[in-house]
Amino acid sequence: MKEYITPNDEGVVGCSDSESIQNAVNEAIRSDARRVVIPRINGRTGEALWSVDRAIILSSNLEIVLDNCYIRQADGSMDNVFRNFEDGAVRSTLEEEQENIIIRGIGNAVIDGGIHNGLNQKNSGKNGMPHVEMNNAIRLHNLRGFRLQDFSIINQRWWSINLNYVEEGYIGGLKLKCDNGSHNLDGIDLRSGCNNIILENLYGQAGDDFIALTGFYGSRESDKYAVKGKSIDIHDIIIRDIVATSAECTLVALRCQDGVKIYNVTIDTLYDAISSKEQSNESPSFVFGFDNNAYKSPKSPYSVIRIGQVGWISKRACEMGDMHSIHVNNIHSRTNCAVLLNEKLENSYFGNIYADAGVDRVVSTKSCRAHQTYGADMRNVVFENIFYKGAGTAFDLDVNGVERTLENVYIRNAFVGDAEHAVDMKHGGALVIDGLYGAHPDIKTADCATVILDGKRIGD
Repeated sequence: MKEYITPNDEGVVGCSDSESIQNAVNEAIRSDARRVVIPRINGRTGEALWSVDRAIILSSNLEIVLDNCYIRQADGSMDNVFRNFEDGAVRSTLEEEQENIIIRGIGNAVIDGGIHNGLNQKNSGKNGMPHVEMNNAIRLHNLRGFRLQDFSIINQRWWSINLNYVEEGYIGGLKLKCDNGSHNLDGIDLRSGCNNIILENLYGQAGDDFIALTGFYGSRESDKYAVKGKSIDIHDIIIRDIVATSAECTLVALRCQDGVKIYNVTIDTLYDAISSKEQSNESPSFVFGFDNNAYKSPKSPYSVIRIGQVGWISKRACEMGDMHSIHVNNIHSRTNCAVLLNEKLENSYFGNIYADAGVDRVVSTKSCRAHQTYGADMRNVVFENIFYKGAGTAFDLDVNGVERTLENVYIRNAFVGDAEHAVDMKHGGALVIDGLYGAHPDIKTADCATVILDGKRIGD
């Protein structure tokens, strides 16, 4: 028995690179080798290039090894690079669940989106176009046990990696570099039904969210992807050791609506990699405008962490209890906002937040887009060990249009330096502060708000 199959093997080579790789996958399954190695040199063409014009369909107990290879989505093609199901035959039952799929790189393994094909969210599903998810590089569904590690995705055409109802997985050692001038170019998306997953040691830049945990349950999520017998929630996720940035959104975003819950999420050690305003006057090399950004820095992340956002609601918005048990630690922000909160959140912790001089707000409930309703209902939430070098508002707890309330919300050990305002509190309820240090620790409160500083009531 051969230890592995390659798309250069005799009897495997097809009429196209996609056919050769798919034949190798089919032969690895048939022969029980269960490993496909894609080498650097394409034996069919003699080039160090594999041009994929249709998705390679994977199945259970299969390892794909990208051995210093360069895979490029073919010009004009409208399909993924790797997928574990036929798009028209989504597996929606527990009996159809697959298991143990690995895609791992050796050396400089690259998946390149190449030249954008014109398919985007505006024309998705219109005028003969397929859904824009066909532009994902990797798309996995109804899968238990997976690893994606040690390769790069560049020039993505939409989201790099799109996961629905996948469990017990690992994503690590990836580098994502977004250059295509299209909209909503997320890095890694964990959608409804994803749980027990570790994401670590990730680098690069996205056009939109670098990592998004997105619990929506609109028509597509419920009708196409829901798996009978599986929970729709996103939970038990670890995200750690991320050095990255975004052209127009955030490094890690958590959003849920329509009864999908997000809970038991640990986020530890995030560095915004954009050039500091103190270090460089050059504009970042991104391709997006940022007309609706309420913060002053264009073409840069509006936050390192985002919790919640109004929108994408099919039946009901997020309710208290839907988003809980979120533990965030060791956040390094260089611009705009470190932590942005626009959701109902409870039983959560944010600690060790380091905000550079270019940061306007350390913790904010003000939306990044002026037209959105903002604020955050929070219960049993702690912010502690805050270090701010900027001159803006350290804790900008603003609201717009809807009454918002804080209950058992604490700030501990906040060093706010020369901040113009330490706290601007406009939520109902009370904010308790234990240890506030700065040259001008000014606190502003609205009529409905109460701030208690070191046991003393500031406003009511």
